[in-house]
Amino acid sequence: NNLESKDLFFFEKRLDMIKKDLARASIIVSDILSFAKPGRVTKTLADIGSSISSAKETVERLYPVLSKEIKWDIECDSKLFFYFNPVKIERLFLNLFRNSIQAFDYKKGIIKVEVRKTKKWFHIFVEDDAGGIAPEILDKVFDPFFTNSKSGVGTGLGLSICYSIVNEHDGNISVKSFENKTRFFISLPVGNHEGNLG
Repeated sequence: NNLESKDLFFFEKRLDMIKKDLARASIIVSDILSFAKPGRVTKTLADIGSSISSAKETVERLYPVLSKEIKWDIECDSKLFFYFNPVKIERLFLNLFRNSIQAFDYKKGIIKVEVRKTKKWFHIFVEDDAGGIAPEILDKVFDPFFTNSKSGVGTGLGLSICYSIVNEHDGNISVKSFENKTRFFISLPVGNHEGNLG
């Protein structure tokens, strides 16, 4: 019985690893397809905070070792609803968060997210203190297939996909690096229907 219990535990661990590998592969394939064949974005009334939380949870689930030492500081009012595509915006944050935790390379650090609302825009900051980006490559980070990863992990499409998603939403995305920090600044238009519901 003890041997059977150990075997079952082993197979469960292996199955969990396979699931995570498949999920990562699915994200890579989805990134490539999104880049190769961008479609017309369909917007629905959704909560930006939920998309941020879902992306954080997905990154922690897919990269448990890389994200183990990461602390999160998320400032976002609850139920901030406006019209956007939740799947694509979650992918935006997933790619930004994945980029950050890979930059930390197993080290301790903080990922900060802040959402601010003005009359016509939602402004979102995503910042990490993983060492920053070298000035000579800062203007290349949104280029397709560009990667600064020493290990060659990923497709080099993550930040290019982020740029495309924000453009599809008629928004803006920029990046700056200072004091060993990297900060992405995203602006998404509120649109005709918005509000703090509930």
